Amino acid sequence: MNTCFVELENLLLGLSETYRDLVWRELKEDVWRVVRGLEQLSHNQNFTYVGNSGGGRRVAIWWKSMVVFRPRGRSHSTKKCKTEIWCAEISVERRGLGELWGLR
Repeated sequence: MNTCFVELENLLLGLSETYRDLVWRELKEDVWRVVRGLEQLSHNQNFTYVGNSGGGRRVAIWWKSMVVFRPRGRSHSTKKCKTEIWCAEISVERRGLGELWGLR
C-alpha cells in the first residue's frame, strides 16, 4: 500500500501500488477494497497521489504517463521520451454493503 491517503467522512482512501487502483476502507476496519467504476481510468496507469478535492465525497488523483517517440528512418535505437502529468476528480458514493463507486 502506498503512503498516500485521504480521509473522507468515515472512510480512508489510498492508492494501491500493487494493483494500481484507488482503494478504500472504513476507518475502524482493516480490510481494503477497490473503488469500483474506475476500471477504464486505472487500466495501465501509475497513480502517484490522491488528495481531497474541496470537501464532500470527492478526491483528486494524479498520475504520470511516459510517451516514447522513435524517430523514423533511423537504424539505431535512439528514442525521445515525454512525461505527461494527468489529473482526475472522482466523486465516490456507496452502493450496497461493502461497495464504494467512483464517478468521474
